[in-house]
Amino acid sequence: MANAVLHRNQFDYAGVLARPPLSLWGDGRQILSTLYDAFSDKASSLEDYQIEGEQSLPATQGVRVSLGARQSFRFGFTRIEARLTDFRPEEVDSFFDTVRRGVEGLVKLTSEVGFQSHLLLYGAHLTLVRSTSTDFLRGLTNKSLAGLGTDRGTGLIFHADVPDTPLQVQLTVDHSLLVANGLFIQLALSVATGKMDVEATRRTFETLLLERTWSGLGLQFEGGS
Repeated sequence: MANAVLHRNQFDYAGVLARPPLSLWGDGRQILSTLYDAFSDKASSLEDYQIEGEQSLPATQGVRVSLGARQSFRFGFTRIEARLTDFRPEEVDSFFDTVRRGVEGLVKLTSEVGFQSHLLLYGAHLTLVRSTSTDFLRGLTNKSLAGLGTDRGTGLIFHADVPDTPLQVQLTVDHSLLVANGLFIQLALSVATGKMDVEATRRTFETLLLERTWSGLGLQFEGGS
């Protein structure tokens, strides 16, 4: 196993709406009230709530809730989103709690809020102890196009279906553009159904996928993942 040091990480969630909830168009009071009820213990000040977008472009409009310096939730008329950046393992609970509250709160808000699909993304920038991304990537594939120039190691994109579930996985491994000689790893989990059990999906993502990703790539972290 190769030892890795984590430098940056990020969790993202996007819930794509089956149709825009147009009954909420122009009803900022109802939207803000729902979001405040859902997140008031994490965002108690109205300064934490920001209305975004252009009046003439409905798809850009939404409300963003700041849940501290590194976490946010956003309601939009085409999707809802959550993000957590530069986090420690113990903060993952808070991220999935935010996703759950947002999904449940907006479903209660109006019968129009139904989902077409859900997407979870985990991204990490890391360096390898006593190694480089070039050396690591060269070991993943023996495909080389020498005529194009000096081989710096080729990244990969791996697609998979999770058996007996509506879940699909995409794993990307490549050079980091943020960390010198570092690796970028992104794991995407797509839920191709309108309903998502947040806790069950979390368990699948963390236990079955993240652990298998690190093990499959031969990586172990110093300082947590």
